[in-house]
Amino acid sequence: MFGYYRFFLAVFVLMSHLNFSLQGFNIGVASVVSFYMLAGYVVCTLLTNVFTPDKTVYARFYCERILRIYPQYFFIALLTGLFVLLSEELTYRGGIALLLKNILIVPTNYFMFNDVSFFQEKEYAIVPISWSLGLELQAYIILPFIVFYKKIRAISSILSLFIFILACFGWLHTDYYGYRLLPGVLFIFNTGVILAIRANNPDQLSTFDKYFPQFVYGLVIFLAIALGVLNRVHIPHSIQVIVGILISIPVINYLSSFKKNLISNRFMGDISYGIFLSHYLAIWIVKFTLEIDRSVNPYIFAALVFTISFLISIAGVSGVERLFTNLRYSLAGKNRQN
Repeated sequence: MFGYYRFFLAVFVLMSHLNFSLQGFNIGVASVVSFYMLAGYVVCTLLTNVFTPDKTVYARFYCERILRIYPQYFFIALLTGLFVLLSEELTYRGGIALLLKNILIVPTNYFMFNDVSFFQEKEYAIVPISWSLGLELQAYIILPFIVFYKKIRAISSILSLFIFILACFGWLHTDYYGYRLLPGVLFIFNTGVILAIRANNPDQLSTFDKYFPQFVYGLVIFLAIALGVLNRVHIPHSIQVIVGILISIPVINYLSSFKKNLISNRFMGDISYGIFLSHYLAIWIVKFTLEIDRSVNPYIFAALVFTISFLISIAGVSGVERLFTNLRYSLAGKNRQN
């Protein structure tokens, strides 16, 4: 069931970048927040239920995550580069340092502090959504320690939640520290970790783990009310992040107990990553190559973007990602069948 959930989240992100919204509410931000929490859930499940627990588990986990993130990313980046070479609308700015920042992904998470713009015409990385991948890669570095050490999990969750509160009220940059940078959203990843422990290994829950998701849920409801009273609901993207948290906790908690194996669930999960990565490229293809005006034909534009992104994703899964699947499974060790 998580595969379908990830697919719909990726589609919602795509729709948000086509300026579709729910009464002005940005569904893409709430979806990205759900991806954060899912990442924590997946990492915890991998480390506690899939990977063989030995002294090499950290190294094997990091290698597996690299093989999960980078092949499709490079595939989409390569397609985007070819499109830029052939396009008269977009131009590569040039420079080895700029190219390296985009290849490494993590620097793109800090676009607000350093220039990662790949195009002369737009302030975008080569894969514009890569800032969130950069955030996720940083989370992957520290999440194993959060999974295995209860004190680190508790302390990091409290500190991150405090930073998020400061960002919501404007004492730190709301968009940066309340949505895009790890210090202010780590508690969302950690909540996913705790939900995974609750679902898979409830006997390992600490007292903190038992109550933290409920505490976060109540707190963000209070924050939403306070932001409304203070007339700060229009500041990007505090309310959208809060709604994402309010949706993600019960949905992930429910899906973790959903045992029925739905048809194509794994396939939907596999292609969701490609759709997430490729939809900007699809937008540019429809806009610049097919020359369809989004303002005149918004639904035709959206349908074409989804179709192209869907096809690119299938190509990425079948032609690129599957080349590394067996290697990724082998890194898990004896429990790889899970």
